[in-house]
Amino acid sequence: MIPRGDHRAQVESLGSLLLVAVVVISVGTFGAYYIASATGGSAGGAAGGAGGADSIDLAIDATQDELRLSHNGGASVPISDLRVIVENGSGEYTYAFDEGMVRGDDGDATFDAGETWRLAWNQSPDTEVAISLVDADADRLLFRGSATVGSPATDSFRAIGENVSADPDGEESSDDGPSEPWLDVDDDGRFEEEDGDTTVDLSGGEIPDGHEDTAEDATLRVPADVTVDTGDDELEIDDVKRIRIAGTVRSDEDIELEADRVSLNRGRLDNSAGSSQLSVDSENDLTADGSTLTSADTIELRSTEAMSVDNAEVDNTAAGDKGLTLDSEASLTADGSTLASAGKIEILSKDEMSVQNATVDNTEGDKKSIFVESKSDLNADNATFTASGQVKLKSTGEKSDENTEINENEG
Repeated sequence: MIPRGDHRAQVESLGSLLLVAVVVISVGTFGAYYIASATGGSAGGAAGGAGGADSIDLAIDATQDELRLSHNGGASVPISDLRVIVENGSGEYTYAFDEGMVRGDDGDATFDAGETWRLAWNQSPDTEVAISLVDADADRLLFRGSATVGSPATDSFRAIGENVSADPDGEESSDDGPSEPWLDVDDDGRFEEEDGDTTVDLSGGEIPDGHEDTAEDATLRVPADVTVDTGDDELEIDDVKRIRIAGTVRSDEDIELEADRVSLNRGRLDNSAGSSQLSVDSENDLTADGSTLTSADTIELRSTEAMSVDNAEVDNTAAGDKGLTLDSEASLTADGSTLASAGKIEILSKDEMSVQNATVDNTEGDKKSIFVESKSDLNADNATFTASGQVKLKSTGEKSDENTEINENEG
C-alpha cells in the first residue's frame, strides 16, 4: 500500500517513449539505486556525467517508510512540472513534487543538483516497485527504474497508523491503528496484540506501571492526530528503546525524552505554557523534520549520531535569556528551519553541517550570540542569521555561504 497521493492521469507519452541506458545498481542495505538518465545518462554506479542538455543523474533510495530521489548532477527542472509515478502490485500512483519535501532546496523552485526529494509512504519490505520521473509540462519521461523496498529508514520509522493512504478509487483513508499512544514491541509499525503491542496512558507523564518490561525493547509511538497532555506532571520518557512522536505532546512542566533513537518528524512538543525545559537526547539518529518545538525554557536537542531538523520550527522566545541548542556528534542538517530564541543559539556538529535556507533569530534577547560550528564542511547558503549580539560561523572544512545574510549587533 502506498499512502496519500492521487490518481491524476499518467503522462500520455509514457507509452511511446523508448527507454535506453537504464542501469540499476544496488547500493547499501536501504534499497538505494543509481538510475542513469533515459535520455542518455551514464552508468557504472556513480552519479553524474549524463549526456545531453536535459540529462539528470538520479539516485533512488526506497525503504519501507520513505522514498528519496537525489539529484546528483545534470539539468534543473521546475518542481511544479515534476510528477513521480510509482507502480506496485496494488496499482499505479502519481505524486506531485509538492506532496514531498525537498532537502537542500535553494528557493529557486527547480529541482537542482545536490537536492533530495523525500516522500513518506508505506511499503512492505521486499516489495518490487517501478518508479518513473516525469516532466508533465513537456510530456517527457525523464527516468524509469525498478527497486526492491529495503528496511525502514532509521530517521523515520513511520507506523501504519501514522499515514493517510490512497485506496484504489483515489479516496483518502486512515490506516487502522490505535488512536492513542502505544508500544510497538517488534517495531514493525503494525499494532498486533499477539506480538505484545499495547496501548499506554501517558497523561501521568511516564510509562505506566506494569509496562516497563515491554517498553525496554519497544518503540513508543504517538500517532498523528493524537494529543498527549500531562498538565502539571512533567513528561519524562527514558525507559523505552525508541520514540516516535508524530502527534502532539503538551506539558506545563519539563519535557524530557531519551532513547536509543528518536523521531519527531512532523510531530509537536509544547511546554510553552509553563516555565520548564524541553530536552531530547538520542543515542543514535535524531530526526525532527517538519516538527514544531516550543518551550518557555531551554530547548536542547542532542544526538550521538546524525541529526536532521529540516523544515522545522523551534522556538523558545518566551524563555527570556534561556538558550537553544542543537548538538550532534555526527552530521547535522537544519535546512529550511526557523530557529528562534531570546537566548544564545548554538548549532554544533562534529561532522558535516547544512543550514541552507534556514532562519536563525535571537533579536528578542539582550546581546545574545548565534554560534554555528561544524568540524567538517558547512553549507549556510541562503540562510539568514539575525542576532542581538554577534554571529559566528565556524568550519574546519569548506564553508559555503552564498547569499547568506548576517545581521548582528556590533556594539
